[in-house]
Amino acid sequence: TTDIDYIIGRDVKLEDAIKSSQLEKTKFPVPLEHCIAVGSHVNGCHNFENILETASDKYELGKLNIDEEQDYILTMTSGSTSAPKPIVFTQGTKIRRCFSAQDSYDLTDEDTVLVATPLYHSISQRLILTPLILGATCVIMRSFSPRSWLEHVNKQKVSFTIAVASQLEAILEPAKEAGDKLTSLRCVVSCCALLNMETKKLLTDELQCDFHECYGISEAGVISNLNIRDLSTKIHSVGRAVSDVDIKIVDNKGNTAATETIGEITCKSAMQFSRYYKNEQATQQSLRDGFLYTGDMGYLDEDGYLVFSGRKKEVIITGGANVFPKDIEAVLIEHPQVKECAVIGVADKHFGEAVLALIIVKDDTELTERDLQRYCLHRLADVQKPLAYVFVDDFPRTSLGKTIKHMLQQQYADYDATANLRAIIQNNSEPQ
Repeated sequence: TTDIDYIIGRDVKLEDAIKSSQLEKTKFPVPLEHCIAVGSHVNGCHNFENILETASDKYELGKLNIDEEQDYILTMTSGSTSAPKPIVFTQGTKIRRCFSAQDSYDLTDEDTVLVATPLYHSISQRLILTPLILGATCVIMRSFSPRSWLEHVNKQKVSFTIAVASQLEAILEPAKEAGDKLTSLRCVVSCCALLNMETKKLLTDELQCDFHECYGISEAGVISNLNIRDLSTKIHSVGRAVSDVDIKIVDNKGNTAATETIGEITCKSAMQFSRYYKNEQATQQSLRDGFLYTGDMGYLDEDGYLVFSGRKKEVIITGGANVFPKDIEAVLIEHPQVKECAVIGVADKHFGEAVLALIIVKDDTELTERDLQRYCLHRLADVQKPLAYVFVDDFPRTSLGKTIKHMLQQQYADYDATANLRAIIQNNSEPQ
């Protein structure tokens, strides 16, 4: 049917692929008797159609005598802050993540779920496996575009999806044109990056449904969830811990930090990964005493709401003070002519690190460094104010559209962010 965008295994001939590739020389990594061929016959593999013909009409999850904690799937971290690492999940982990999504968003077999992110991503895997477990409907997009997303929602009567924040930002204008057509949506969840306050408000107005924002990482799944439509929630936070997740904020020595004190976010969860594949050192650094060290910074308030401050690797130490790029970016993005921004630290012999802001301006607008300096004058503390601004056309991005900060840091490693400041000081110090 033309309504289906993606079918796993369609037109794929594994036998031909093995013969025509380097896999023949290095040996295919999985014994063929452990493989299932879909759409064609491959010698040595099980045939999917035969499995369907001989399978029982009913299957109840958990009734077969299998070890759910055996290795099940290998996937990758996002790579937005460092080189991607392969991570191992058990089947039990994936099943528990599905039930957590069901609990957090009240999913039932009546829901139609939209998948609009690459299938290797853990969010996509959850959006596919959860409907399979619940008996709901799953719609998979071949690739994302704002108008295609809206068309799928309308045509397939999509009721639930988890979407990357940048995708939701992209559908705002087309959604306005769609008017009241998105009536099938019951719940939408934003993930992978934090939405700014203005975008949250606009999306809440346009998407007339339950609207959530979740915080998590590939290794742990969803850690906290915020129901944006619940007026009692704290909109500046990323919500409270989801069920079966304990959040602890720790200092540099691993001690529990005081309430509302920034430290590293750690969590203990039945939904966390098994290990990094063939990287015992990285596994031991991340998993300590049952807690997963996320590499993110934040704090818990007195009501248990988690406030995200930024990545630990991205903290800028300038003049001996810790500066969080997220706090600066939150101010810059509110400028009416700024489309996107990224703040990084670059080496500086005077301050240790200097704050550098990279700016993408909105189309058909003019913006200068002086304009931004004036804008930040009373909105940022002195130590937070960027010492230089660079205007760029785009940022390096992951396949999910997330800015790859470590690539920006490499690209601008030798940038002299204090050159203008030194020139001003030099000119002012010269005899008149």
